[in-house]
Amino acid sequence: GWGLFAFVLNYTPVSLARAIQGSGFVVLAFFSIFFLNHKLTIWEWAGVIICTGGIVALGVSESAGNQTPSEIIPSRLITTVVLSSVVCLLIYKAQKLFNCGFKWVVVFSIFAGVMLGTGDVLTKGILIETGKKFYAIGFGVIFPAMIFFYLLGLFFLSRAYQHGRAILVTAVSDFSSRLIAIFLGVYALGEVFPEEILYRDMRILGLAAVLSGTLLLGRFSGEEVGEELKKV
Repeated sequence: GWGLFAFVLNYTPVSLARAIQGSGFVVLAFFSIFFLNHKLTIWEWAGVIICTGGIVALGVSESAGNQTPSEIIPSRLITTVVLSSVVCLLIYKAQKLFNCGFKWVVVFSIFAGVMLGTGDVLTKGILIETGKKFYAIGFGVIFPAMIFFYLLGLFFLSRAYQHGRAILVTAVSDFSSRLIAIFLGVYALGEVFPEEILYRDMRILGLAAVLSGTLLLGRFSGEEVGEELKKV
């Protein structure tokens, strides 16, 4: 799956590619209908429709004439990654020392999403630098950082699973990773929105729709499917 994602990043901005991965929840929802005889609620159907509409809007907004090349802005990338890491640390300390804020399952899920989303952006960074034949930067600097953030994200993900249900962990971490990837893609990789008002509005609405649809379909995780399979 990661290999296909990296392949797609050769042709698509990471802010779009990461958002379009919201289609995974839509596919899983339909699988649950046809193979598990699951009946979707009104909110779940709304999530399917909103997420699907958002994906279509994103695809149209990134037509051949509106493709935006990505270019790493080191100062913005480093500053944002450091700030997001500091915020995660402050949240952890506040919960650890004062027992205030979110529950641990939500805290670790947010951390996991931020780290995994950063890893996705760094994957795009490797492709950008190697495309310019800057192999030393791509493989010598960005690649180790990418591995570090992916491993850190998986660590926090495992901690989150220890503190709560997979449905909640999946929804929160997936939303957080998409949000950070979209923000970093636009802010730190210069993936600007199309200049045409129509395509720009479609891009904004598409991103908002995918994020909101992802939250509505967050229940379709491995845990939910596993429970249905037990009944079958």
